[in-house]
Amino acid sequence: QPIAHKVLGSLALIEIALAGMYLALDGGQQVSALFGKFLKIAVWTYITTNFHQLVQAFSQSLISAGLIAAGQPGNFQILLDPSKVAGMGTTATDGLVHALSNIGTFDFFDAVVFGLMYMAIMLTLLLMAVQIFLAVVEFYLITAFAGVLIGFGVSPHFRFLSEKAIGAVVACSVKLMVLAFVMAMVQPTLASVRFVGPEIKFNE
Repeated sequence: QPIAHKVLGSLALIEIALAGMYLALDGGQQVSALFGKFLKIAVWTYITTNFHQLVQAFSQSLISAGLIAAGQPGNFQILLDPSKVAGMGTTATDGLVHALSNIGTFDFFDAVVFGLMYMAIMLTLLLMAVQIFLAVVEFYLITAFAGVLIGFGVSPHFRFLSEKAIGAVVACSVKLMVLAFVMAMVQPTLASVRFVGPEIKFNE
């Protein structure tokens, strides 16, 4: 934020000085146009100084929409606790671990099948947890970088930088919304995955 404020202040001073020079030299700059420029500077100053609060409110509203659409309103822990998703893997494979520990020396086929299934289930849920973790980290990183670039929006010559930053934040927020929707949909199923009993059948 201090970097963004410094960029904003520097560019705002340059814009005000240029506008004043155009007005003094009668470069076709009207008082109404000068007032419009001050208004734009005020808007960008508000956006820059409150950028993180605005982004937080925007992203949370999108995530809330995804959770509501999936039937789990307010369950933000789906995205903020990826280790819980990985923990579902240990719960789901508990029966396999017991079965593997009780397999005899000559039950080679059972050992291979159970071992492969254990690795497949754990790897799937770990990959889901990593995807959630990376999406949240990406959002915070892009928000931090965008917070630096947002100050360039005060100048029409550098506004493309702030527009790209805002676009990246919106794209990350939409990604989190979709991820929240998908995870809220599948979480009840994942949480209920269990083997029926200690004797695991191949159809399970």
